[in-house]
Amino acid sequence: MREKQKGRLPHILMIYVEPTPYIVQLIDLLAKEWSGHTDVFFLFENKSQYWDLALDRQGQVLPNSISGRLKLMIKLFQQKKYDAIHIAGWGHPILILFIILAKMYRVPISIESDTPIPYDSPQWKRMIKRCFYPLLFSGIQVFLPGGTRQANYFKHYGVKSERIHIAKMTVDILSMQRDASALTPLDRKQIRQAFSIEEEDVVFLFVGRLVEHKGILDLIKTFFSFQDEKSKLLIVGDGPLKDHVEESVKINSKIRYAGRLKDKQLIEAYFISDVLVLPSHFEPWGLVVNEAMALGKPVIISDRVGCADDLVTQKTGRVVKATSMEELQKALEYMIARASERLSMGEESLKKISNWTLENEAKIICQAWYQLI
Repeated sequence: MREKQKGRLPHILMIYVEPTPYIVQLIDLLAKEWSGHTDVFFLFENKSQYWDLALDRQGQVLPNSISGRLKLMIKLFQQKKYDAIHIAGWGHPILILFIILAKMYRVPISIESDTPIPYDSPQWKRMIKRCFYPLLFSGIQVFLPGGTRQANYFKHYGVKSERIHIAKMTVDILSMQRDASALTPLDRKQIRQAFSIEEEDVVFLFVGRLVEHKGILDLIKTFFSFQDEKSKLLIVGDGPLKDHVEESVKINSKIRYAGRLKDKQLIEAYFISDVLVLPSHFEPWGLVVNEAMALGKPVIISDRVGCADDLVTQKTGRVVKATSMEELQKALEYMIARASERLSMGEESLKKISNWTLENEAKIICQAWYQLI
């Protein structure tokens, strides 16, 4: 452990890739929960998409230039004011460099991750990881995987169980529930009407980036084979497959496209829907599952969605084989035919997700930090 000056509050350096809404909310709660100080740096401001978030006190973005980044990184460690460093993964060379520098300057490390064991990684890549990861992970004191599959990833590369603390990765479900509680049956009717959805329709909801690995094409193809006109698919998101989605809407009366939604509009989309569907070919976690369950919805996900082992059971939804449109269609038909069971699954979803709050995740992380200093 790093020696602290007597009477000085502990100081944590936090490194994240980009300020997604989930990360910014978590950082805010960590700052409130932690008894000391926190400084936050992001590698990028808008790496995966444009987030339109004002960072304010939530953190700073590293310089764009390589030389600028290196100078700042070395300066951060030379100041010798940090009692530990918290790093979000190792998927970028800069993150690995932060790990190396922390080891050089003997700053204790905690690392969080949503990475499960990949399903289709080539053998040469697995061999490299087998050699490199045990070296990378040695000297890291605390590992904070999102859930069970992510914990198994660390164990796969030799990390001992006593160094692993499952963080219970989630979103701000309490805020979502507060916002949703203001919506009424009349709101549900009016919002559905705005999407040309009837009150008696069974609405399946997809929320996510419109990219192939999310399984959106499988879901659309499945809906083209549906005979039941009372089933509707509401797609929320943006991405490279947007044009394909818009064309599907034109030729299939059962499909609706809302575009990218956030905040109140996103909660309304969950509110008017009956079942969330996430048929991803690979998904490290799947925070939309947390969101849907927090609003009392059953879920249908593929077996390659990272939260499957922790959140989805026969009581809360269905897990289908990734890329299998036959299994996906059976799961959709099951939900259509069983209205009362959909409602009971939604109630079980609420129970299951009740202790997966962002406040609880922040407490777990802070408890792990106390072990570092």
